[in-house]
Amino acid sequence: MSDQPVKPTGPQDEPPYKKWSTIVGAIGAVAAALVAVHTLTGWNPLKDMTSSKGSATTTARVPVVNEADALTRDTYTKQPTWTRTTPPTTTTTRQRPDFTVVTVEWNGNCDRSYGCPMKAIFRNDGGWGTATATFDVMHNDDPNHYAARCNTVIPSVENGSVTAAGCTANSPWLQDYLRAHRGGSLPFTFKVYVTA
Repeated sequence: MSDQPVKPTGPQDEPPYKKWSTIVGAIGAVAAALVAVHTLTGWNPLKDMTSSKGSATTTARVPVVNEADALTRDTYTKQPTWTRTTPPTTTTTRQRPDFTVVTVEWNGNCDRSYGCPMKAIFRNDGGWGTATATFDVMHNDDPNHYAARCNTVIPSVENGSVTAAGCTANSPWLQDYLRAHRGGSLPFTFKVYVTA
């Protein structure tokens, strides 16, 4: 072993930058603790040191990022409270189709086996969509009762546009009448009704 004394090591032997880093770290820890206390409780221990007597109290406003998700903060309570405000919702109701009969006509000759073909031109004065057209064949001697009936779907068209639809009406009574009265003109008219 050597006879030289052992030199003790300690804080006095550390380089100066290590001492300063310890001091700066301690100050940072205290500042972080103060910020945490203020954030969690709303209490500001430095308030009395930084404000002078008679100064006005200011409140910070939370910036609004989006109107739909606007948040407001109540700054006068110890616990922060958040309220979500949402804008009123608007609903758009879809307009239904509204078909009007423009013209009607026979779509060929009446046949004993198949009945009487008819067609009509319809104008849509409403929204997009389909409707049902009912064609009634009426005997001129009894216009309050139909001799035959058929239904068809009116195709979808835009508002203000026209479209055609038709069908062939048939019934046992109409077939018997056409067999009994061959050739010539028939005493029939027809009506068209539009339903949704």
